Amino acid sequence: MQTIRTFVTIKLPEEAIKKLAVVQRDLQRAGIKARFTAPTNLHLTLKFLGEVPVAGVGAIKDVLDNV
Repeated sequence: MQTIRTFVTIKLPEEAIKKLAVVQRDLQRAGIKARFTAPTNLHLTLKFLGEVPVAGVGAIKDVLDNV
């Protein structure tokens, strides 16, 4: 059975992503040693679902589309 690592997330507004990118850049310039996510991948994770069977992803999406 094939699985996929699954999260329930919210896409951030473009303005928030731009501001977070500035914060990341400032932290990097300050010498903070961390792994920063690319701004295009920034989101708000609401729930980590774990490894979900690929066959079940469509049903999860359908439920979330109705929320």
